[in-house]
Amino acid sequence: MNYRTITGLLSLLLPLAVSAQTVQRSLESVTGQAVACVDGRAAGFSCNGVTLLSFLPLAAIDGDFSQDDTTAVEANDLWGWMDPESDRRYALVGVSDGVAVVEVTDPVWPRLVAFLPEPSHDHVHKTRPARTAHEGASTWRDIKTYGPYALVVSDKNPGHGLQVFDLRQLRTLSQTPVVLEPVAHYHGFGTAHNVVVNEATGFAYAVGVREHPDSLQHCDYGYHTVDVSDPLHPRFAGCFRSSLGGFVGPGYTHDAQCVVYHGPDPDYQGREICIGADETGVGILDVTDKANVREIAAIRYPDVGYAHQGRLDEAQRYFYLGDELDEVQAWRDYRNGLRPDPPRTRTLIFDLADLDHPRLAAEYLAATSVIDHNLFVRGDLLFQANYTAGLRVLDISDRERPVEIGFFDTYPWGDPVTFVGAWGVYPFLPDGVVLVSSIGEGLFVLRPAMTTTASDLIPEASRVGLSVPTPHPWRTTTRLWLRVDRPQQVRVRLLDLLGRTVQEVYRGVVEPTQPVRLVLQGVLAPGLYLIRAEGETFTDVRPMVRVR
Repeated sequence: MNYRTITGLLSLLLPLAVSAQTVQRSLESVTGQAVACVDGRAAGFSCNGVTLLSFLPLAAIDGDFSQDDTTAVEANDLWGWMDPESDRRYALVGVSDGVAVVEVTDPVWPRLVAFLPEPSHDHVHKTRPARTAHEGASTWRDIKTYGPYALVVSDKNPGHGLQVFDLRQLRTLSQTPVVLEPVAHYHGFGTAHNVVVNEATGFAYAVGVREHPDSLQHCDYGYHTVDVSDPLHPRFAGCFRSSLGGFVGPGYTHDAQCVVYHGPDPDYQGREICIGADETGVGILDVTDKANVREIAAIRYPDVGYAHQGRLDEAQRYFYLGDELDEVQAWRDYRNGLRPDPPRTRTLIFDLADLDHPRLAAEYLAATSVIDHNLFVRGDLLFQANYTAGLRVLDISDRERPVEIGFFDTYPWGDPVTFVGAWGVYPFLPDGVVLVSSIGEGLFVLRPAMTTTASDLIPEASRVGLSVPTPHPWRTTTRLWLRVDRPQQVRVRLLDLLGRTVQEVYRGVVEPTQPVRLVLQGVLAPGLYLIRAEGETFTDVRPMVRVR
C-alpha cells in the first residue's frame, strides 16, 4: 500500500496495528540441506506441510551494496525468473536500495549473484548505490519480467521511472556478485506503486503512478501504459483510470492483473482486460484499444478497508482479492464492543462469469487474524503472503470454498496485526519451489508438499485442457500439457490473431490417465499467437508469445 497519503486513515484504525516499521532481529542462514516440517517446526519456524529448502537473511541478500548505516535495509516485493536457455532459476528480491538477484537453481544453496541499483534522483546511474541519508531508498518496490528483461518501479524515488535490466547478462558473469546497469530507462512517470506486465501483448502498466516534471502524459494515480514490445525502447501508450479509488487520489489503482481474456464471458474473449484493486473496490477495464479504454464494471463490497491486490484463477472466472485493512478495522470494532467475535483474515472471492455483472460469490475466513497481503494462483492452489502469519497455501479446487492445506510462518515472533513479516510470494518456478520475501527477515526458499516437482510437471489434476506453457514467453522451445476428463479425439492448433492456422500441433486420441506433452519450437516469427485445443467435451485457448 502507498502509505504516504493513507497515514491519516491508518491513524483512525490503530492502535492495534502499528506502522510499517520493522524491528530487525538476527537470524542465521539456513543452507546446504532442506529442513522438513516435523511436529509443526522447521529450523525454528512454525509450519505445516511445507519444507524449508533454504533461508538467506537480509544481510546475505543486500551484501555490501548498501553503504548507509542510518537506515536498516528491508525486503519488499519479489518476482522470479527462469532462463529458458540455461534452465537456471533466480529470485528477484526488492530491498530498500534496489533489487537483489539470488540464484536458486540449487534451492538448498541460494547465492547472491547480482544487484540492480536504485537510480539517483538526477537519473544518473551509479555503479554502486552508495548514498548518504539513504538517498532514493524505497520501502515499496515492484519487479516483473518480460521475456529476459526485468522491469522495476519504485514508490518513493520521484525520479525512478521504469528501469529495464537484461537478465541474460547473468549467463556470462565471471565473478559474483556484481552490479548490473539498466539497458533502458523510461522517464514518462516518476513513482509507481506496482508494474503490471501482460507478456501476451507486450504492454507494461505502471499503476498508482505519480508524475515527474519530464512526464509524457498526466496519468496521476491510475494506469500509465508503456509499450515494452521492444524493451530497449519503451514507448508511452496511454493513460486511464477506473471510477474507484479515492484514498490516495481519484482513480487510484494499487495493483492489477492484465490478461488476454479467455474466460467464460463470450462478449470479451480475445480482448485485453485489466482487473484492478482500486482501494475502494475492484475495477474491470477493457484496455484493448489504449486510446479508448472502457470500464466494464466497478465492484464494491461490504466492509471495505483497502482493496489491495488479487488474481484470477486460471480459467479466468474467479478473482481472489485481499483487503489489507479490513482486519485492522474489524479488530478496532471488536475492541470497541461493536462486534461479538475476534476477526479472521478475509479473502474475497468474485465470480466474473459475466464481466458486465460480476458478483461477490463468497468470503474465505482463515484460522488466523492477521493482515493479508499479496496472493497468487497456480492451478488449484492459492499462495498468500500474509505478513505475520507468513505463507499460507489454500486448496481452491472448489473455487468458492478454499481450504488451507499448508503454511510456513516467516515471522517467528508472534502474530501481531501489523505490517511486518511476509510481503511477497512467487509460486511459478517449474520445480514446485515457492519464493517468499519477508520484510525484516529475508528470502525464504520453500517447497510445499502439495506442489509439483521437476519430475512431475503435468497439468493440475482437476484442470481439463491446456496447462500454462513453460517457459513463457519463449524463444527457442516451450512445453505445455494437454489433459482430458475422458477418452476423446482432440485437435490442437497454433493460430495467428486472425484465427488462421499457423501450425497443427497435435491431432489424436487422448486418455485421461495419460496427459499429452506438447512442444513448440522457435521456427515462427516473433509475436503473439493463440494455441487452441478442441475436444469432444471442451475447448481451451491460451495466448502464446514468441520473442526474439
